[in-house]
Formats: sequence, C-alpha cells, structure tokens
Amino acid sequence: MVFRKWDSFLFSFVNVCTFQALFGAVFWVGNILEENCKGDQPRWPSVFAELNTDNLKLKRSGLLVVDKQMKEDLSRERLDISHFTLIEDRVTKEMILAYPRYYNAYKSNEWVTLRISVS
Repeated sequence: MVFRKWDSFLFSFVNVCTFQALFGAVFWVGNILEENCKGDQPRWPSVFAELNTDNLKLKRSGLLVVDKQMKEDLSRERLDISHFTLIEDRVTKEMILAYPRYYNAYKSNEWVTLRISVS
C-alpha cells in the first residue's frame, strides 16, 4: 500500500475513529471528501492523521490517504471503507489500523490490516 499526503482542501467528514496513544498523541481515522457527501456515501477515501488537541483540528502535515476506491473495485459494486479499529503496538509504537472493505451493500468483504509508523 502506498501512502500519499492529502493536499487538497477538506470539506466533509464521515465514519470517524479516534485513539489516544500511550505516548500522548491522538490519532484520527475517517473518510474525508472533497465535496459534500450524499447521505453517508461515499465511504472513501480513508485518511489517517494526528489530531491537534489544542484546537481539535487535524494536522495537515501528516495526513495520509490509506485507502481509496481503485479501478478494480468498480466491478464489485458499491465500496464502503469504514468501521475502523485503531490500536497501538506498545513495543514498536506503531499504530495498527484494521478495517473491512465492504462491497455490494455489505454482501461481501475483505479485511485490511496496516501498520503505520508515527514519530
């Protein structure tokens, strides 16, 4: 999986998960859209970011797109990337992000697990 920094303006948030790591940082995972959503759709792209606890804004310098709709997803009908679980590996200090990629209105899925190094 290739992580890319998110560099466009942020408009709409859906499907959010937050987590405070033992070393004090607060992380946020959710779907950020460039335009207003239609109900609760789409549920991609999924973004990982650190939260500034002083102003409760996401730190733009570290925004990473961790998953999005790909060309091969189009043949599997509607894609939902949500229901995030975020935990900290106490030994490596990595954040472990797990979530299902649901297809066709939740009729099939595949699970994704990512290890994200933060510093």
